[in-house]
Amino acid sequence: MKLRALALLLFIAVAACTSGPADFGTLALDAYPESGKMGDRAALDRLWTALFKLPKWYFVRTQISGEEPAVELVDGKSSLVAFTEPAALARYGRVRVSPPPAQPAAAAPAGALDTSPFAAPGAPPAAAADVDAGPAKPNPYVGSDGKPLYVEMTPAQACDYLSKYRGPAVELVRFNVGTRRSWGGPPSDVIDIHEMLKKDKKVP
Repeated sequence: MKLRALALLLFIAVAACTSGPADFGTLALDAYPESGKMGDRAALDRLWTALFKLPKWYFVRTQISGEEPAVELVDGKSSLVAFTEPAALARYGRVRVSPPPAQPAAAAPAGALDTSPFAAPGAPPAAAADVDAGPAKPNPYVGSDGKPLYVEMTPAQACDYLSKYRGPAVELVRFNVGTRRSWGGPPSDVIDIHEMLKKDKKVP
């Protein structure tokens, strides 16, 4: 009996030590090993469950979109773009305004950021930046205080927003665009996944 109790305490201690913020880069690469292709059901379940357990999602907005999430063109698809943490969202705005010079595919290091969402498939590579290109472009992704613009919502609030959405046509909700692996789906699919996970009592 004592051995069983000790084993249980050890298990709880290990679980407490290993639980922490989800690594969405790794989870997304497991769930979608190749862009546009799904992995096994268990990996998909881990990714979407972790996503819906987050306290907040951070949707990109711009000076033009006002207080609403912005509709962005990502891989040729009209999309609402959300992030799991604000730092990646800030980088997204910078890259959209000033894309980095294109690098030869062979020179890209393993695990490099996937910047393909910033241009439609098959688009010609961006030209290298000219040192005398003039003043920096205005950044519509930041406010007058220089901070990134975003709308934060709980996952439940986001699904409610999507279900009532009446703005410009949106084909996809995309998560963590420009990181090691972005993923997403049509708004109706995101809502359905949330309902399924709630039904299975995997998320609140």
